[in-house]
Amino acid sequence: MVRVPEALPRRDPGFIDPVHGAIRSDTSVRQRLASLDTAASYLQETFGVKAVTLGIPIGIGETDRFFGALEEMSGAAKPKKYEKERGRLVDAYIDGHKYVSGKRAIVYGEADFVASVAAFLDEIGIVPALCATGASIKKFKEIVSSGFVGRA
Repeated sequence: MVRVPEALPRRDPGFIDPVHGAIRSDTSVRQRLASLDTAASYLQETFGVKAVTLGIPIGIGETDRFFGALEEMSGAAKPKKYEKERGRLVDAYIDGHKYVSGKRAIVYGEADFVASVAAFLDEIGIVPALCATGASIKKFKEIVSSGFVGRA
């Protein structure tokens, strides 16, 4: 059962507090490498809102996990147009594999982005030779080296 505070402070009569709406939601989504102290964690601990952790949907693997989570949350099936689009992307992967297979890449940037791009590069056959971020995240090396951002 969700516990809703009796009254939340309002800035003006027309303002709808986003937190007030969030505590009534069924599920909250957070990024894979987000720290444990997130809004999703707070909502889960305080109000029982289920927290789902996903990577950035880049590539087929992470996008499949993203759509799977959406299907589970909404109870609705993925629209057919995305199934067709996925099929065209698989064809493009196959066509491009002979050109990119075994190539090496360096990826630098924000931690979640780097981890997702590294997984995508691995998916299409490019070897992420160096992945770096300016953030200090203990799980970063483990997640990036696994090549499966959403499963680590």
